[in-house]
Amino acid sequence: MAAFLLTLVKLSLLGSVLAVLLMLVRPFIKSKAAAYYLWLLVLARLCLPWGVTIPLPARPMEPVTLSQTQTVQSDGTQTQPVQEGTEEDANPAPAPLDWRGVVTSSTLWFVLWGAGAALWLGRYVWGYRRFAALVRASARPAGEEAKQVLATLAPQGRVTLLECVHVHTPMLLGVVRPAIVLPRGVEADRLEDILSHELTHARRHDLLYKWLAAAVTSLHWFNPPDGGGTAADLPRL
Repeated sequence: MAAFLLTLVKLSLLGSVLAVLLMLVRPFIKSKAAAYYLWLLVLARLCLPWGVTIPLPARPMEPVTLSQTQTVQSDGTQTQPVQEGTEEDANPAPAPLDWRGVVTSSTLWFVLWGAGAALWLGRYVWGYRRFAALVRASARPAGEEAKQVLATLAPQGRVTLLECVHVHTPMLLGVVRPAIVLPRGVEADRLEDILSHELTHARRHDLLYKWLAAAVTSLHWFNPPDGGGTAADLPRL
């Protein structure tokens, strides 16, 4: 567990350095798609331990101590070892709690990290499921004009088109059964641009990218720069 935690901290530091470098060169990258997917390098650095070695110090061997013994001459020629002892040895006092050992215990820090990662990822999952349930419960099929535009752009019919009063901006929802959700009252002349944009997200499986970012940042929840990155707005794509 100690080796795992040390590797995790080192990955978090290296990923943060790479993220800072990416933000420095971001103004020179003209393509928004290229800048978006360059964050995959940061995610890979945060979760892949390639090239990361953590040498652990060898555990020192405890010295072997011999109990003080006293030999007593018996009636014969043999001697018998007799171990010295006191009344306190028969009823030893309880050892005081080693708080330093507790604080530095790798088991304690592993449990704290695991609980934080579960809570962080659970926040994403709970928020997404709650939002998706709200949208799907109140959504209605889009109008005929919007359906015709979608059928022209994606004749395969793999993406559903919905309208929802709780949505204020177009978005893609659902990994297995993707649906484009439109707010009410979208202008007809904007439908083609909006649907083309959301279909691009669906073809590139950007929701999977978002969930990968959520999983990786949950592993590094203790690192604020990583925890507030690309997965901050999972439902909105």
